[in-house]
Amino acid sequence: VLSQMVKYGKLRPDQYKVLRKENLDMGSFHAESHIDGEATYFREYIRVLATKIIRDKGLNMDIYSDGLKIYTTLDSRMQKYAEEACHRHLGDMQKLLDKQFAARKPWSEHPEIIDNAIKRSDRYISMHNAGESNERILRSFNTPHKIKLFTYNGTEEHIMTPMDSVKYYIKYLQPGFVAMEPGTGHVKAWVGGLDLRFFKYDHVDPKAKRQVGSTFKPIVYAAAIKERYAPCQEVPNVPVTFEKYNNWQPKNSDNNYGGKQTLKQGLAYSTNCITAWVMKQVGIQPVVELAYKLGIKTKLPEVPSLCLGVADLSVYEMVTAFNTFNNKGVYVEPTLITRIEDKQGNIIKTFVPETEEGIDERSAYIMVEMLKGVTGRGGTANRLRFMYHLDAPMAGKTGTTQKQSDGWFIGMVPKLTAGVWVGCDDRSVHFNDMWNGQGASVALPIYGYFMQKVYADKSINLGKDDWKKPDEELEVSLDCNDYQEQNSNGEGGLDAGGLKE
Repeated sequence: VLSQMVKYGKLRPDQYKVLRKENLDMGSFHAESHIDGEATYFREYIRVLATKIIRDKGLNMDIYSDGLKIYTTLDSRMQKYAEEACHRHLGDMQKLLDKQFAARKPWSEHPEIIDNAIKRSDRYISMHNAGESNERILRSFNTPHKIKLFTYNGTEEHIMTPMDSVKYYIKYLQPGFVAMEPGTGHVKAWVGGLDLRFFKYDHVDPKAKRQVGSTFKPIVYAAAIKERYAPCQEVPNVPVTFEKYNNWQPKNSDNNYGGKQTLKQGLAYSTNCITAWVMKQVGIQPVVELAYKLGIKTKLPEVPSLCLGVADLSVYEMVTAFNTFNNKGVYVEPTLITRIEDKQGNIIKTFVPETEEGIDERSAYIMVEMLKGVTGRGGTANRLRFMYHLDAPMAGKTGTTQKQSDGWFIGMVPKLTAGVWVGCDDRSVHFNDMWNGQGASVALPIYGYFMQKVYADKSINLGKDDWKKPDEELEVSLDCNDYQEQNSNGEGGLDAGGLKE
């Protein structure tokens, strides 16, 4: 640089001779790589996406060196709060899971857990692709090295075998968190894991799919609302049998039966029998077709157990589907990039999201109102109110899969839809108890901490307005207590399901 300055007359030769002998203080210099800083999983996804876009356009450009400007939708404030919420809550939950691990190692009963983890590791993949023998690979995994490890207190360095590091990382709970804006589909926050330096798998990537559990139930209820079923319709809380499917009969998670629940209560309490009743009434095919219209891209199994969430879907897809409810029933394609320019400012590509009606506005509004019951008194997400003191109008749904392998929560306020998945990379590694392993315990608190910080940041201006009621007549009662009181007083005017006569 100094010689170039002399060449172009910006520095005298005598000055150059003095300056070139001085030492450069590089002690504090650190070149940030793509795995450092905030939004690392999002940035890596954008890197792959932008590279594909440039290649598909037939342009001979390098995204690192050709001065491209890539404008993304991410909100740095929300991203920071999302990452902090994930680390704050999962750091606490990890201590509980570690205690469980101390008492019992899951691979003692399921040795395949270790084998699968080894085959997912970078070391195994690189050695296998290089043609190394299994014997040599195994020897490498049992040879001690100096290894850097992730901890919640920062990076630590230890002498250990790669096999020991595999066992160390198996136990870690991972998050998948994404937040998007209803009207635009703009992705505002994206947390694909704890730390990209140590955990390469992105749990928000649309290809990252896990069983969704009860977060699928709103789609079943929406199919019924679309067919003019009413939220206050009462249904017996008894087992439902699907005769054409080997007499499949789901059970309630609490094994409590009897009495009646309204559809609104069935969703708020996540009662399996009520959901199964709805599925049997509307049919499997209409539920599947609606799911696709709402934004689900993965092929769904056309079986009655779909109503309880047996499908493997991504948090990206599920948040997109809930976002359709939040956007007055209009599906909007999630957007991560708004435009790409070259170094001269010429636009290479702009991004306009695809939109189409997923469900009518009336049904979407009713579903939001029903999902508000989930966060209300008695709902499975009511701790958002009494533990996290979130007093704004809010809707959402919890989800937990078999053996607590996956915990979910997807929440909505009028200006934002956000979803959380939590689990270990291997489904066989999980909490043994429902209290700690359920979605309301492992996933919902991340949403709670995130929303606390978003509301506290007045520059975001999220607001606490309620959803606007559509102009169209709803023709149903949304207040089931009011409906029951009217009928008990003989006022009439509503049929047994809350539909206006």
